[in-house]
Amino acid sequence: MARLFVEALLILGSVEICLPSQQDVRWVVKVPAGRSREAAAIRLAEERGLEYVGPVEPFPDLFELRLSRKTVESRSVDHGIGQLDDPSVEDAVHAELSGHPAVEWASKQVPLKRMKREFIDPAFPRQWHLVNRLEKGHDTNVSGVWKEGVNGAGVTVAVVDDGVEWRNPDLRNNYNADGSHDYNDNDKDPSPNLKAKYDNSHGTKCAGLIAAGANDICGVGVAYGAKVAGIRMLDGMVTDLLEGKSFIFKAHVNWIYSCSWGPEDDGKTVEGPGYVAKEAMELAIKKGRYGYGNVFVFASGNGGINDDNCNFDGYANSIFTITIGAVDELNSMPYYAELCSAMLAVTYSNGHTQGDRMVVGVVRGLTVYVQVGVVRGLTVYVQ
Repeated sequence: MARLFVEALLILGSVEICLPSQQDVRWVVKVPAGRSREAAAIRLAEERGLEYVGPVEPFPDLFELRLSRKTVESRSVDHGIGQLDDPSVEDAVHAELSGHPAVEWASKQVPLKRMKREFIDPAFPRQWHLVNRLEKGHDTNVSGVWKEGVNGAGVTVAVVDDGVEWRNPDLRNNYNADGSHDYNDNDKDPSPNLKAKYDNSHGTKCAGLIAAGANDICGVGVAYGAKVAGIRMLDGMVTDLLEGKSFIFKAHVNWIYSCSWGPEDDGKTVEGPGYVAKEAMELAIKKGRYGYGNVFVFASGNGGINDDNCNFDGYANSIFTITIGAVDELNSMPYYAELCSAMLAVTYSNGHTQGDRMVVGVVRGLTVYVQVGVVRGLTVYVQ
């Protein structure tokens, strides 16, 4: 049934994520095998004046420590340091952790820049990627599979993004709360922050494209019988640890992880998952879904206009992921698409000219057709 979901997970256009202050400084440490690794991690935190946050589940040897005001105050007398974000404190702590005999490996969590891959939402009669009435045969040919009763029922797709507005009437009945979490606000509700100065509708659009319900509201998702969960992690400081937690969250509930984002598509950035994220992916594909393994789907990127190549995107070219590229309504390569050998398949997305015939799901409780502005609380029909 994975074929139903793969084409739904490509995101277009780039929107930069705003990052908060870096004052929340954390480390992940790996403690060698022993009788009580957690006790050793707690002692380590106490020795260095750090806050012990807890284990990095489900890894038995990884633990999270946090820089606290106590750390700064304990060093201010000897070093004349009194600011929580003073880099000399962070450097000293990192050196001490890295050289400690009880630590095999230490990683300071640094902010990572991740770019959403954006699109816009039509209603079903205009969802040409599902049924193309203008260019016959240039669609996903999914309607025949629907007639066979294959619509994603029994599968949960976790949208790892900036949040999911699950109360939207086109998503509400297909929402899986058990597979959802908010790592930005550290609670169970992945609803996006719609009052932010930057757009946070990206994850909701992804969820709608995947599993918008078959009802009289807006359009339908490619797998309208599936459930969607929301894992909110892009609306804040993204770190290796945060990505790792997101990639392994409720791995027996969530079957597929839709990750429609990645490093900058500027033609210069070469970056991939860090240690924790990579370990989480590998564990999920081997042990998740009760031993059948989880599926990670990433978009190839939108850096074609910058001569970017998704072979240099460590998420797209990972052996643990399925990478999907884009074609337009004429089965041609759009101006923004990237070339790389890491792509397993392509699917329909924006048209061949900028702003032409866009495809997507639901946005902020609205029914939004092709190329329209988003006005909260209204149903907008703009040609």
